[in-house]
Amino acid sequence: MNIKNKIKPKSFKRPFPWVGHLPFAAWLMEKVKPKIFVELGTHYGNSYFMFCQAAKQESINVKCHAVDTWQGEEHAGHYNEDVFNYVKKHNDDNYNNFSTLLRMTFDEALNNFSNGSIDILHIDGLHTYEAVKHDFETWLPKMAQNGIVLFHDTKVHDNDFGVWKLWSELIDEYKYTIEFDHSYGLGILQLGDTSEYEWMKFNEDEKNNFKNYFKESGEFFELSAKVEESKDEIKNYVQDIYAYRERLSRLEEEKNSEVKILLEDIYAYRERLSRLEEEKNSEVKILLEDIYAYRDKVEILEIKNDELKFKIKYYDNIINIIKNKNEIMIENGDVGFLYKAKKMYRKLKSGLFKR
Repeated sequence: MNIKNKIKPKSFKRPFPWVGHLPFAAWLMEKVKPKIFVELGTHYGNSYFMFCQAAKQESINVKCHAVDTWQGEEHAGHYNEDVFNYVKKHNDDNYNNFSTLLRMTFDEALNNFSNGSIDILHIDGLHTYEAVKHDFETWLPKMAQNGIVLFHDTKVHDNDFGVWKLWSELIDEYKYTIEFDHSYGLGILQLGDTSEYEWMKFNEDEKNNFKNYFKESGEFFELSAKVEESKDEIKNYVQDIYAYRERLSRLEEEKNSEVKILLEDIYAYRERLSRLEEEKNSEVKILLEDIYAYRDKVEILEIKNDELKFKIKYYDNIINIIKNKNEIMIENGDVGFLYKAKKMYRKLKSGLFKR
């Protein structure tokens, strides 16, 4: 049977760690034909809805139950109502006649099942050692005598995951176990001392061939998951590009507006400088005219000053001559000359300051 070509998941949502085991889930549902199937920890339902899809496709008379609070936890992360709304709608649209969603904690859901009633139990809740050990031990009484228990993430050793540790203990305790190494690891454990399933009694070589077959079958879905993730990344990149382009457009408009304002300011300042230059040129012209006028006046005053100095010197000489003669006349008793000298002095004084 070519499982890869036979199954086509109707529900294929992030996160994708489980998708490499989808072919095995479909195959297991067909081979075991359980009456009751329970999954602890469903999230978006990639694994759960594959079991349901296979049951519907093969017309298996089974009751499927998904147990989850649909609020998330520290390993899966916390999420909003969109996750549960999607799961509920998909379940109602496709499997509501045999599938039930139990929105509660794993411990709260225990009372919904009788001891020894569950044929397949898939444990995929909180992945710490203490949590997964508690889930296994509390649900163990609900398992059928030869029931099968699945443990996801048996190959994850970081982020406080402890499924690997519990699995290493269980493979020493239980007779029938198989572990897939791909898609973060999936441990398959059958309870009881005998097994009706030939594949659970494989030797090591047969187990390796069995594991390789489902690994290769699962690679198609792992690749599909990567394609979906790439689509999401591309979508996010495109959205970012549009956002950046819009932002650049706004920035360009803002810059253009700023440049326009700056240009207007530059033209205004240039016009103002032109006016100031004209005003300064006019003031300088007036100042130069005043300077030339004052320079002319100074030259005229310097000429007049030289003339005055000459006249003062000339008249001082005459006055000195008169004084000398006057003293001689007085000594000789010539009073008349004194009168003439005073009269001459007044004429000189009148002529000196006539201008």
